[in-house]
Amino acid sequence: MTRFRIGFVSSNLAQLGPLENQFRILNWEIDHFAAVQSFTKRYCERPFDAVCLSLLRMEDIDILNGGLPSPEILKQMCICVSNMEMDARKYLDDRNIRMVKFDLNPQHPDQLIRGIRSKFPRFVRAVVADDLPMVRLQIKTLLKDFGFQIVGEAANGLETVEVCREQKPDLLTLDISMPQRSGLESFRELKEVSPGTEVILITGHRTKEVVILAAQLGVRHFVAKPIIRQNLSDVVLKAVF
Repeated sequence: MTRFRIGFVSSNLAQLGPLENQFRILNWEIDHFAAVQSFTKRYCERPFDAVCLSLLRMEDIDILNGGLPSPEILKQMCICVSNMEMDARKYLDDRNIRMVKFDLNPQHPDQLIRGIRSKFPRFVRAVVADDLPMVRLQIKTLLKDFGFQIVGEAANGLETVEVCREQKPDLLTLDISMPQRSGLESFRELKEVSPGTEVILITGHRTKEVVILAAQLGVRHFVAKPIIRQNLSDVVLKAVF
């Protein structure tokens, strides 16, 4: 299964360590490099989707262009930076190279995670949980249309927990009414086995009591049945981007 690959370039790897922990929760693959030259050498052996630097200078771009198999590869990658020099920023902007700015504060990794996801929706890994096969098929079809990977599905609460324990998806659509264990009952355990997963609760009876209980448990995103494409799209964008 395809995994997102990102290279961290820093002489002070401890600085990026807390961000790395978040990426591992998301099941992303990470390599460390002390210098840009080391990154380009490894890239030639096995390509990366993104490179993450605390500071981007024009000389780093020259090294990337000289060390990568082709300068065009920069347009296929995402450059993740905390700070950059003015000429480096102009270079990326002029060539429409994907770039994500982030804060090195380890307490707030969402900015970088959401930025990368918005550039690479195919690496948003989703699980669909509903006891009705036709509903699962509908949601899977819509998520695939949005560009996401479907890495699993489940027909009851117990299956949902096990699939998420194994796959650690970025996104889970969770039906509130399922056999063996309800969506809300499953949610408690899901946050333990897959803490990096954003959950969208799918409900056919969104009563005030259900919303309050779900919010108390930590559910932030809801979609009502019947599933409408635009409604699901709006909530998914809020959840993962």
